[in-house]
Amino acid sequence: MAGLELYSSSSGPTRNAYYGIYLANTPTNNYVQFEWGKWNAGITDYDRTTTRALTLDGSDVVLRMDYDGTSKILALSYSYDAGASFTAGASFDIAGAQAGNTTPLDNGFGIDLLGLTNNAGAIAAGQMSYDNFAVSAVPEPSTYAAFAGLGALGLAWWRRRQRTMATHA
Repeated sequence: MAGLELYSSSSGPTRNAYYGIYLANTPTNNYVQFEWGKWNAGITDYDRTTTRALTLDGSDVVLRMDYDGTSKILALSYSYDAGASFTAGASFDIAGAQAGNTTPLDNGFGIDLLGLTNNAGAIAAGQMSYDNFAVSAVPEPSTYAAFAGLGALGLAWWRRRQRTMATHA
């Protein structure tokens, strides 16, 4: 099984919940698996919920995770045509039904690249690749305020310099 896994942390170095999309190969089938789990307090494991989509082609599958920070929705999708078109697989409400047991620490997330096998020869070198990662942060309002302040300082400096040059001319 190979894929992507996003996880949230609770207060401390422990995981609160995880969300994953994987390509799994068995001797009889290939499938794309969508999964989420929350830490099961008292038992050293996760309460897991898994759904699958069967596929005839287990090669050249593109897996995608999209997270909307406003709605707190994580959407998982997959493609068989090198990313030209994607099929929706599952979506998780990270602030709602699939939030885990606690609010994530500082609303932060981590991402894992996952490759698992119970047979040492199941995944050969060069069979998996991870590329085209795009993380786009949206600046906070304080960032815009800092830029505006720098612009105001620059304008004041420029005007003062112009006045100084005019008096010496």
